[in-house]
Amino acid sequence: MEKKVNCRVTKCIYNRGSECCHKKEIMISGNNVCDSDDTKCESFKDSGTTSCAIHNLKEEFKPRLEVYCDVNNCVFHSNGFLNGKCNRVTITLDENKGESHCLSYEMM
Repeated sequence: MEKKVNCRVTKCIYNRGSECCHKKEIMISGNNVCDSDDTKCESFKDSGTTSCAIHNLKEEFKPRLEVYCDVNNCVFHSNGFLNGKCNRVTITLDENKGESHCLSYEMM
């Protein structure tokens, strides 16, 4: 199931000022997660890259994408039938202290 990811992480190369992630698939991770600050978007790339790298992102552009997640204690994590994909339809990412986090995390 494809997702819509609202991304407020302005320093990420995949967020081009639209508050929407433009990568085909992303990975959210976290160990011993108690709240969204304990999660991390592993697909984050700092936007301080060269214009050549930004040009290559045109091939990655896809406003709806797959979200993989290894945060086992999140109610939206489905390790079984969706092979580790998040089953929430809309996901929001934000940044705190220079790290990207999944604000859609909800503890089981």
